[in-house]
Amino acid sequence: MAVQAREIYEIDVEDVEYIRHGDRLLLARLFKPSGRGPFTVMVEMHGCAWCHGDRLNDTIINEALARSGVAV
Repeated sequence: MAVQAREIYEIDVEDVEYIRHGDRLLLARLFKPSGRGPFTVMVEMHGCAWCHGDRLNDTIINEALARSGVAV
């Protein structure tokens, strides 16, 4: 059985304001493969009612997904 090589992408990471409450900004972190798409998109929502950890807990997973061609 032949194994196909997968492309590894450079990634861009960007924080984007998605809402503002007074002076408090709420940010989403985007992990995007660099280059021409189209790319698959996955939306990851941090759970735990923001009691444990924060929106950056899964950075290592999201970076790996972006390097494989999935925008998170």
